[in-house]
Amino acid sequence: MNIPPGFFDLPEEFVHVLWLNIAEHLDWLEAGLATLDPVERDRAARYLNPWHGQRYACTRGLLRSLLGRFLGCPPAGIEFGYGPCGKPRLAAAEKLNFNLAHSGDWVALGFSRERRIGIDLESVAGCHDCLAVARQCFSPRELAVLEQASNTAQRFCSVWVRKEAVVKAAGLGLDSLQAFCALDPVVALRDERGIPIQWHLSEIPMAAGYAMALATEGGPVRNASFRL
Repeated sequence: MNIPPGFFDLPEEFVHVLWLNIAEHLDWLEAGLATLDPVERDRAARYLNPWHGQRYACTRGLLRSLLGRFLGCPPAGIEFGYGPCGKPRLAAAEKLNFNLAHSGDWVALGFSRERRIGIDLESVAGCHDCLAVARQCFSPRELAVLEQASNTAQRFCSVWVRKEAVVKAAGLGLDSLQAFCALDPVVALRDERGIPIQWHLSEIPMAAGYAMALATEGGPVRNASFRL
C-alpha cells in the first residue's frame, strides 16, 4: 500500500486526512477485501448498485488496513462498535478516533488521537434542490447566506459539509442539522451523550468540484491532508 510518508506519524495535536479516488486504486484496494468480517461482506452484497457495494467494501478494507498500521494489529481482527446513530468506533478502549466520508468515486478517512472527529465531502454537481433542502436543514443565518449566493450549489455544498462534519463528530443524526449554524469556526453542540462540546471546523482542500470539511472536538488542532 503506497501511503504517503508521514501519514502514520500522528501527533496528539494533529488530525491526518487521507483522500483518494477509489476507481484509481482498485487493484490494491481489492486486496483488503479479505480482511472484512461476515457482517461487512453481507452489507456490501446488499447494495442495489454493485459499484456502491464495491466502494463500501474497498473503503472498509482500507480502513481496517490503516487502523491495523496505527494500532500494530492484524486488520481482520479489528472490532467495531457503533453509536446510537450508527457512528463507527473502535470496540476496544483505544485512544484513536476515526471517521470517513465518500462522494462518487472519492473517499476521505480522518484519524486523530484523543479527540473525536467528523469528516464530510460532497460533490457540487451532486447538490440538487439546494434551497428546498436548505429550508429543511439549515439555520436561518445559513439560509440567508445561501439565498444571497451567486453560485447556489457551490455555496450549499460548502455549508453542508461543515454541518455534516459536526453532526458526525458529535455522533448525532441528520435531524440535528437545523439546531446549529456552521458558518463560524466553532460550533457549540451537545454530543450523543447530551454533553455540551465545542466543535472546531476547518475546510480541507479537495479535488475541483468537491468540498470537504473536518470537525474536531475541543480546542483547535492542526490537520494534514494526504492524497493517494
